[in-house]
Amino acid sequence: MEIERTPTGTVSTWNITTDDYNIKDFVIKNDNDEIIATVCFTSLKPGKSTRGHVDDHNEFYAFMIGIGVMMVDHDLHKIDLEDAAYRGDDAHPTVFVKKGKFHRVFNMSPWKTLNFLSVVPGEVKREPYSQTHDQH
Repeated sequence: MEIERTPTGTVSTWNITTDDYNIKDFVIKNDNDEIIATVCFTSLKPGKSTRGHVDDHNEFYAFMIGIGVMMVDHDLHKIDLEDAAYRGDDAHPTVFVKKGKFHRVFNMSPWKTLNFLSVVPGEVKREPYSQTHDQH
């Protein structure tokens, strides 16, 4: 895993790269330089999944392109933006995850990337990958 941080004024970014996904975190600060939220852009590679995790805060997911499944505890949420585009839907699938719920995203396409945003209050704590610490 490669992690790189780039400060850019009121928004600083983290870039995380693994064999399964790329994540770019945008840390948003207010005028007092306090972190108010993090917007995470994830590009999940074909046939791959996130490792899944549980948060101590709520999290909002918005899917932008691709085909996949999001698991929240035992509930499965189908993500099919290709089918939505065919139907002429303008809305992108969204999933709200309450704190304390295990969640994981699976890219069901063998050849296309699944792209999504997640938004969390405050700053996402990123650490180098270990067997006991899961990332988004």
